[in-house]
Amino acid sequence: MNEFNIEHNFTQKVIKDYVDNGYRIYIGQGHYPDEFPIQIRSFMPDIVAISDDEKIIIEIVRNLNPNKLRQIQNFIEAIDGTGWQVKVINISDDDIINSSGQ
Repeated sequence: MNEFNIEHNFTQKVIKDYVDNGYRIYIGQGHYPDEFPIQIRSFMPDIVAISDDEKIIIEIVRNLNPNKLRQIQNFIEAIDGTGWQVKVINISDDDIINSSGQ
């Protein structure tokens, strides 16, 4: 299974978990409601999950390199005080083994 398929399958599992818990899900640039802070549009997160009580920006990463970490930290600083949460989910080697059925 290639990197794209691994991340896609893992992302679908995360989406299902949030949908099962009553969240509305937004994926991809151009699908953000007007209520979203402008910073979200420039960051282009993997998933945005909204419930009546929470607004969560979810970024799924396979390799959290220093550049990606810096980008996420800058984004977190940019949305500080807006009421949004940021969750970074790192896909581990165990997740890859599980998603490939091994």
